[in-house]
Amino acid sequence: AQNGLITPAASILFQSARKVRFLREPSGRMEFQSEKRARAAGGRGKPRPKRNPFVFISGGVIITNMRLHRFISDFDFTKKPFRIDDKELLNQMKNVLRLKSGDSVILVDRSLNEAVAEIKEFKSSFAELRIASVMKNEKEPEIEIALYCAVLKQENFELVVQKATEAGAKEIIPILTHRTVKLALRKDRLEKIAKEAAEQSGRGKVPEISGVISFEEALKCAKNYHANLFFQPGAPLFSQERLHNSGTKSASVFIGPEGGWEESEIEAA
Repeated sequence: AQNGLITPAASILFQSARKVRFLREPSGRMEFQSEKRARAAGGRGKPRPKRNPFVFISGGVIITNMRLHRFISDFDFTKKPFRIDDKELLNQMKNVLRLKSGDSVILVDRSLNEAVAEIKEFKSSFAELRIASVMKNEKEPEIEIALYCAVLKQENFELVVQKATEAGAKEIIPILTHRTVKLALRKDRLEKIAKEAAEQSGRGKVPEISGVISFEEALKCAKNYHANLFFQPGAPLFSQERLHNSGTKSASVFIGPEGGWEESEIEAA
């Protein structure tokens, strides 16, 4: 859409999409409305052919006619036959998502390589897949961002991890400030949340979740970045154009606790 108007190409796609209605079966497979009626009528009519999602690559982006599940792990796409033997991943694919032979998935290897793969079969201890295509993930931000965020009350820090991952943060570092109330976090749970958020948002990497450090330690780490952004209510507005125009390759972002920064912390920053 441009200026609130639908372009001709978008209009054609929109009109075409309206002509095809899909229903989702409990297994997760998509079928045409006409097929649904035939099955409801006792199987009369032509047997429906097996259909895999239509997949093609345009401008470094995988485009399909349905949403494919994404999985990030230490995959090696050069291995033949290609197998997945990670127990947790196998359980998610087979028992949680109910994927079957013939279903397609997207696999990401943590090194910005991702592949469209078709499940050939599930065995008791592994799944064998056929790699259809491999491409580079081009969705990672040009500027590497490290988020230094004060530990928040209740489960609010989990939401921070989720949204920061979706926004493209490379690293998330929880910090203890003068007004921090909650002192402990479950790092394993935060890592799981970050991994799921990276998979769902189409990222090629999972951000690193650091252990909790002090505000003083965080300031020492800030020297390793080209730019440091310290957010404080009432401070001058931040210019994103200035950051991009300066050729910055890495930056840290500091976010304080619910009660705000202590005056001494502002002066130290």
